[in-house]
Amino acid sequence: MKRLFIVLMFFFVLIESCLANSGIKFMVDQYYFELSYGKSYEFYKEERLSDSHVWKLHFKSILRIELPPEGEEYVGFKIPKYTETTKSEWNPSHTLLLVKFGEHAIIMTPRYHILRCYRNTMNVTWKTDREFIADVETNVPQLYSTECFIINIEDETVNPKE
Repeated sequence: MKRLFIVLMFFFVLIESCLANSGIKFMVDQYYFELSYGKSYEFYKEERLSDSHVWKLHFKSILRIELPPEGEEYVGFKIPKYTETTKSEWNPSHTLLLVKFGEHAIIMTPRYHILRCYRNTMNVTWKTDREFIADVETNVPQLYSTECFIINIEDETVNPKE
């Protein structure tokens, strides 16, 4: 009985520590990012862009690690097993980077600082320097239906693609 209690305590401590650091983990070029939700989502907030199904994400806790050149080892850090692989694309004037993986679209500066994060976006690509095109799940007229939208990152408007 005492062993069972110790095993259960260890299990709960392990689960709690995993939940405390939950979030989104991804790599872009030589940078590792971890956007943390926090233990009770205290580091995270999301809001729907007006009249759309696109969500803007706000993270208060962002870990960014610049990894050494390929072939060299980073002492004391190992990339976690379930880190997302990304695709990235520069805007036409090469002033912003669009990072895409899963249903996320992340806008970064040339120095890999996060400017904006969006969710519920797929097949994302730049249209202009300040707008990108994305397929967005609308669930209209049926579940998992998608429509193509143009998202302006300055005024955060979402318009159907003509």
